[in-house]
Amino acid sequence: MAVTEDIARRQMEKMSDRADLTQKQNDNELLRRELMRQRHEENQIGAKSQQRNELDRLVAQRIAHNEDPDTRHGYVIGPPPVAENPKKACGDLKPGIHYLPMGTLDQVCVVMRGGPDQGGAGQYGLRNWRKQPIRASTYYDAMWRHLRDWYEKLEDADVRSGQSHLAHIIANAMLVMDSIEKGVLVDDRDAAEVLTKNVAD
Repeated sequence: MAVTEDIARRQMEKMSDRADLTQKQNDNELLRRELMRQRHEENQIGAKSQQRNELDRLVAQRIAHNEDPDTRHGYVIGPPPVAENPKKACGDLKPGIHYLPMGTLDQVCVVMRGGPDQGGAGQYGLRNWRKQPIRASTYYDAMWRHLRDWYEKLEDADVRSGQSHLAHIIANAMLVMDSIEKGVLVDDRDAAEVLTKNVAD
């Protein structure tokens, strides 16, 4: 009977030891996680402090150079100004394609390309106005018709090309400007003015 009680006691002690070991492991895991959380928070605080110090430094640098700090909530937005490449000064004096809205330019290109029954190069030939002189009055009338149809809301797009009437106006104006530059425009604007006066009289 005493032997049985001794065995039972030893088994209970082993179970108790195992429970204590498990509890210690759990406590150690909880402690490890808490330490990791604290270190993570410390790293975040340190990173924010470092970022704020850098922003303060940039603001002070801009103010020292009599420049607009460009701040929001007291902190600089974007990197500090850098010295421009000397090529930029030369480029600024020349035409810049980036000033043009590309979506609008795409429509003008479609109008210029045209088709067999859509006007443009597809019907009249590529840069035909350079090969055969054009009259100012012809394109004045064409631009006016497109402007009328657009402004009077008769239709938003040209029936033949499917493009905006405004794109046609731009295309026609470009043709006239190019013909003036190339010296192939028949400038009959005065004749049209004289004709208008005669009709009015």
